[in-house]
Amino acid sequence: MQPPEDAAVNAIHYTLNLHFDLEKTEISGSVDFTFELLKEMDTLVLQLSGQLQLDGIDAGGDPLLYSRRGDNIYIEVPGSWKPGMRQEIRIGYHGKPVIARRAPWDGGFVKSSDSLGNPILAVACEGEGARLWWPCKDDPADEPDSGVTMIYTVPDSLMAIGNGRLIDTGRAAPGMTRFTWRVINPINLYNVTFYIGNYAHIHDRYEGIRGDSLDLDYYVYSYNKAKAEKYFGREVPLMLKAFEHYFGPYPFYEDGYKLVETAYLGMEHQSAIAYGNHYLPGYLGYDPTGMGWDYIVVHESGHEWFGNSISAADMSETWIHESFTTYSEALYVEYYANYAKAVKYLLSQRYLIENKEPIVKKVKKGDRTGFSGNDQYYKGSWMLHSIRNTINDSSVWFALLREMNRDFYHRVTSTGELIAWMDTHTEYPLAPMMRQFLYHKDPPMLEIRREEEGRIALRWQADEADFRMPLRYRSEGEWHRMDLGGEWTSLPPEVRSESFDVDRQSFYFLTRIVE
Repeated sequence: MQPPEDAAVNAIHYTLNLHFDLEKTEISGSVDFTFELLKEMDTLVLQLSGQLQLDGIDAGGDPLLYSRRGDNIYIEVPGSWKPGMRQEIRIGYHGKPVIARRAPWDGGFVKSSDSLGNPILAVACEGEGARLWWPCKDDPADEPDSGVTMIYTVPDSLMAIGNGRLIDTGRAAPGMTRFTWRVINPINLYNVTFYIGNYAHIHDRYEGIRGDSLDLDYYVYSYNKAKAEKYFGREVPLMLKAFEHYFGPYPFYEDGYKLVETAYLGMEHQSAIAYGNHYLPGYLGYDPTGMGWDYIVVHESGHEWFGNSISAADMSETWIHESFTTYSEALYVEYYANYAKAVKYLLSQRYLIENKEPIVKKVKKGDRTGFSGNDQYYKGSWMLHSIRNTINDSSVWFALLREMNRDFYHRVTSTGELIAWMDTHTEYPLAPMMRQFLYHKDPPMLEIRREEEGRIALRWQADEADFRMPLRYRSEGEWHRMDLGGEWTSLPPEVRSESFDVDRQSFYFLTRIVE
């Protein structure tokens, strides 16, 4: 993976070796960080929550000097380290991470118990970052090239689950068991996770679009095993069939696919998705289309393509994760029903669009406060629906989604790069449209003016001077399509206001009558 241009180091691998005290909700252990130096430097800056304590940092057993300020750790670099060298440091630490108040919408450890009283401990940290519970280079633009190894030690009565594949289980100390997991693909650090509880394991396989077999593993509360085996055995293959059709192969065959039951609603933890939808259709039982499919299985799994394989280099641009994944829900409906039902699903979400601020906000690099608001979900999804209808050829649109997943496979990217890619891969100039939806709070406004002799004139009012988008309008019961920009354009004289209407189901815009 190509590191950011301004990066001082390139992350290669992390090994987390951690002991969990569930009674005190404390964590202790070490993280080994393997990286390559990219330029001359005298200080390596990493991140760890200020409420966790450092026990020491060394390289090959030799202590390194460091200082702390806020969440930053400033490590003095030995003079013998030169650009191009691969280094490994070990960071020892301990402490009590913050407890999430309302996971996954705010981050922290999630402490609970199952229906039998067995303790449960998990984590969610998308907004706050991995620094919340382990020391790292907490930059979404620098995913470790060779993934992460997770060694979790917990009481014998419990199981600890991480990303990727279980590669070893062993006795760590009297009454304690060590579970070693490894994900070999690049991974966004907020996706690195753990789940601790009294779990039952279900294994299955799926014959994917590539012709090879994908391992499916489900870890559920022991008393839910029979129900989960039947439920996930139905829901997961349906999801994979639809999404591999639209987006191409599941991006992490090497690491497998997992669902892990958890006390909070859900999270797209790569190859270890958090599942807390209680085996209900829709969103905790809310099912606006009556399709009967599980929102968490579909939405969080959609993130494996958009968010986990194709990742935003900055948290202010997570529309790349959320807009595409929210739109994938409508495509799921279309795959198993039809386009009309998919539009009905999109319309069920449109009232949630806020238009209070731009989807992509101007924030300082590394500032995670840009990750907020509904519009990265629903307005972004409607932008993609509008692009599809701008292209006006579903086969071309679906081919574009598959090509995007090939070109950006296991890559971090940016809004600017994606806009440029979309613009050069389509005949219609999409860049002004995408900039309007993403960089400005207001959607395009269709202005309608009545002219002399009852004729109608139209134009788009937008912040982007070169904004264009097609429009479908109806006259005398017949639909017509036109390309429209910011200049007033008169409709044919036979189009009369009393029989005039516009298509609000193919494109997202607002309307205004101009006197």
